[in-house]
Amino acid sequence: MSDLTPKIISLRLDSLENRYIHAIYDFSQNYAPNDNVVVDLEIANIYHGADIRIFNRKLSNGTLEKGYYQIMKIISSGKGIWQVPKQDIRKYEEILEFFTIKDYVEIEEINK
Repeated sequence: MSDLTPKIISLRLDSLENRYIHAIYDFSQNYAPNDNVVVDLEIANIYHGADIRIFNRKLSNGTLEKGYYQIMKIISSGKGIWQVPKQDIRKYEEILEFFTIKDYVEIEEINK
């Protein structure tokens, strides 16, 4: 993943200025499958693949909800285990799918 992701990005983009792409790139470079992080953020809107234009528009004009900036920071850290509240497991699965890293992150339940 650490070699392949930069190559794929370079075929599609000229730079890593987009924070979404940069988070995915950083994840690939910092990936630590056994490192964990507790993730419990307020996120109302869940984006899916078809929503990438809306997401990018909000990201570029600064109207993306704060939780997504925190999510991108966590993704950039490369943590391979996310501990999340039971009631939010599906939400985080969808978020990880949107960021194309769901297959690399294990989600564990925490009690809240």
